[in-house]
Amino acid sequence: MTEEQAEAAQTIAEAMRIFNDAVREAVAAGLRVDINLIEMHSTRCPGEPIKLISPSVEVRQDA
Repeated sequence: MTEEQAEAAQTIAEAMRIFNDAVREAVAAGLRVDINLIEMHSTRCPGEPIKLISPSVEVRQDA
């Protein structure tokens, strides 16, 4: 693994920890969080689709 790849892996791991904490906090506050994956294409990675997380947040009816 190159240094650039190792740094990217570390960055995404930290971002996912922060994201997961935010989802837990939102659910605890009475929100419903749905997670969808969307596929996109990027000029940075031509020919290889990228899957991105697209959260949808709304107030829970039972809250």
